[in-house]
Amino acid sequence: MLTYVEGADGKFRIQIGTFDDNFYKYKDIFNVPPLKISQLTTGRKLLDFYSTRNDIVQQFAYGSTGYKDEIRHGNGTLVLGAIPDLNPLPTVLPTLCIPNIEGLFREIIGLLVTSGKLSESIAQDLGILKSISVEDIEEGQPNLTVKLVGGGYPILHCDMLFFEGYEIWKDEGTGYKKVDTSSHAKYTDISPLPAKGVTVTIKYKTIYKYKNAVVGKWSVEVVVPLYGHV
Repeated sequence: MLTYVEGADGKFRIQIGTFDDNFYKYKDIFNVPPLKISQLTTGRKLLDFYSTRNDIVQQFAYGSTGYKDEIRHGNGTLVLGAIPDLNPLPTVLPTLCIPNIEGLFREIIGLLVTSGKLSESIAQDLGILKSISVEDIEEGQPNLTVKLVGGGYPILHCDMLFFEGYEIWKDEGTGYKKVDTSSHAKYTDISPLPAKGVTVTIKYKTIYKYKNAVVGKWSVEVVVPLYGHV
């Protein structure tokens, strides 16, 4: 499952509004500090208010510049209207929030994801579930990396995104053969290592699985030297 945060201001405001309006249904499921949700609510209200205010200011600035130009240049027959005046702030203003409300929102989403309790239906209700297109699936390519750990065994890593896992294929010099399937980002290949003092070159590649089928593109091939020291 893949969560996301909207980029455009207008869409972001709608998204955190959806989240804030619906989170009360799930507050007992997730261990999110109430203070963080309260801060998000405060930030959502201030962002809504000031975004609207900013639009008014931008429109005023445009009109005010035009009025200044009319004062200077006119057009021969123009009669100036009343001097533009920006609407004053309302008497009651929203409570100020902490800065970086998007950072707070991302932190809260992270808490939901790491809890292991965030289902697709809940994420969709909260407005944080990224829709998956056929193109997303067809273009999926694992960003395979490999490193050696204590004992000399290679650890493979691929970002899972919304895929359910990936197949691991290995070439030990006789062509690629499937080794295993991993449902986790990390996978340790515990196949027997070379004899002590012997070094062999191993190649790996991976490909995603989605709904129990192989999908997308093969990862870039990764070459690893294995040292026999056990």
